[in-house]
Amino acid sequence: MLLAGCSDGDPPATIDSYTTDSAGTTLTFVVLARPGATVQAEVVTQESSGVVIKVRTKEPDGDNIDFAKAYHVAVRLNAPLGHRTVRADDGTTVPTATPT
Repeated sequence: MLLAGCSDGDPPATIDSYTTDSAGTTLTFVVLARPGATVQAEVVTQESSGVVIKVRTKEPDGDNIDFAKAYHVAVRLNAPLGHRTVRADDGTTVPTATPT
């Protein structure tokens, strides 16, 4: 799911973790942002060693900076993730979600 309204000028999002579907081709990211934010994600590269994604948020104006909401945004891969690593476009590794 991609939500419109973000641009390249928007800051990188705080990505908490990700999960995969049973086929391994859809990654769903948990992104932390202020209530009312718009979240957008896209795959930057898909190589044999890893996947790089770009997630951006556009947050509303206001003073509610102490509150965060978890947003879920998904991207689709060309092939199952398998053992490849997932990194944000800033180079940080995105962890898989901890099972509950």
